[in-house]
Amino acid sequence: MTRILDFLAQKNLGYLGTLNAVSKAPQGAMVYFAAENSALIICTAKNSRKIVNLRADGRVSLTIGDESKLLTLQLEGTAETIDDFDNCSHYLQLIVARISSQTNSLKMPLLMTTKHEDIAAIILKVSKFKFSDFSSDSPKIFEGTGVELFGEQG
Repeated sequence: MTRILDFLAQKNLGYLGTLNAVSKAPQGAMVYFAAENSALIICTAKNSRKIVNLRADGRVSLTIGDESKLLTLQLEGTAETIDDFDNCSHYLQLIVARISSQTNSLKMPLLMTTKHEDIAAIILKVSKFKFSDFSSDSPKIFEGTGVELFGEQG
C-alpha cells in the first residue's frame, strides 16, 4: 500500500466522475485534490455541475494517472459536499499549499477568481481502489478497499 500512497502523494490532479443530477449520464472534470484524514478533498464553486450532481447522488470516482510511468489509480466512493465558509477556506488552503509545493506555477483559474464564500468542498471517502502498473513486461494490478488503502475513514 505504501507505493500507492506515495503515488497519490506525488499527484495533485485527477479526473472526478459524477452522475448528472437529472439524466444520470456520467460527467467528468479535471480537479486539484489534497488528502486529509483518510479522505480526498476537492474544492469547486458552489454552483458547479459537480456540486449539483453530488447533492443528487453522492457516488463518485476519481482517476489519477501518470503517462510517463504508466501508472493509474482508480478510486470509487461517496462524497459529501460542504459549503460553510470556515471549512471550505481550510480545505482550499490545503489544496493551494499542496499544489504550490509541487509545481512552479499555481493555475487554478476558477478557484483563484471565485470569492471564498462561493466555494464548496467535496470530501471523497474511498470505498474501493484499483492501482495499475504497466511499467514492466509483467503488469501489476492491485485492488482493495478504502480501509485497506487508508485505514479507518472517519
